[in-house]
Amino acid sequence: MGSIKAKLLSVLSICILFTACCFVIIRVQGIPEKEPVVMNPIASEESESEDILVSLDKESQVEESEVAIGTESEMESESESELESEAETETETETTPPSSETPITTQPEPQPQPEPQPEPQPQPEPETQPEPVPEPSEEPIESESEIVSEETENESEIESETILTEDMIYSFLQGTGSWYSQRTWSGEWSTYNYGGKEFGNYGCGLCALANIYSSLSPYEASPLDLFQFARQSTGYNVGAIAWGYMKTTLEKCGFTCSLGNKPGSYAEFQQKVKESASTLVLISANNDNSYWTKTNGHYVTLWLYDEETDTVFLSDSGYFSNNRSRIPLYTVYKALKTSSQYQALYVTEYTESKNTWKHNGISNAWVKP
Repeated sequence: MGSIKAKLLSVLSICILFTACCFVIIRVQGIPEKEPVVMNPIASEESESEDILVSLDKESQVEESEVAIGTESEMESESESELESEAETETETETTPPSSETPITTQPEPQPQPEPQPEPQPQPEPETQPEPVPEPSEEPIESESEIVSEETENESEIESETILTEDMIYSFLQGTGSWYSQRTWSGEWSTYNYGGKEFGNYGCGLCALANIYSSLSPYEASPLDLFQFARQSTGYNVGAIAWGYMKTTLEKCGFTCSLGNKPGSYAEFQQKVKESASTLVLISANNDNSYWTKTNGHYVTLWLYDEETDTVFLSDSGYFSNNRSRIPLYTVYKALKTSSQYQALYVTEYTESKNTWKHNGISNAWVKP
């Protein structure tokens, strides 16, 4: 930086000396024009030489002052260059050229050199702004909330489907007599024989399971399908299916359910049936034969409790004359088989994600409604 300024000052001094010489030459050349007027040429020449000497003295003083100013500015610039980085000196060399236009007055102008203080260069920090990294931690939270909402939606499906009409409820028949008579809801499963036992003689519980599965889930299955699935997923083999096996089978199909005994009061039984999407009960003529007259134990399914009439819609696989009729709930309460370990299985919810079976379709021949 200092060497450049010294060169500039030397060039300027040469220019000034050159202009001074030109000025002297012009003055000297102008003397012959004035000689005719001057009476004493010797005196005029002496005065002109004195004038020239004075002007040269003044010009030399100007040069000395310029040189002094240049050296001072060089000292300052050298001190500044020591403090500033090599990157800043490069920017200074780019800004110094304008000083050639006004050497003396514009030399201090490089003082705007602080401008290149791009100390805000930490701005590349945005490139390393991985602060959005915590976003992935928020995303799983959002995705978990979405999964929960989907589960609640699936759980609420049963609530929307509990607003069923009677013609949307399944009510399979189990007996061979109904199948041979080709009654609606009967099927060839009634003739299925396994282990020497005919399905029509013990399949009321399996028909009840098929009713619940096909009515409260988006799928459809026959009583024989539930027979096979119960054997695969529980310890059930053949014959009348026990309470525990029925509960486990429904849970594996995505249902929330609970077993219960006959409540001590009818009002409590009313409330439980009202709160359930479906209620599977075991009745017996030994407890009350006012409606079921010839059975020691029989599973039926209750739907759509009506508070105004205190009645329920009945799915009865063993008695086609009782099937798909509306009867007083109190009749069911009286006939609950108290000699059994349990009297009722209350189904409250269906959750799609909990359904491990998701079987859909009936391959058996049957009489559709």
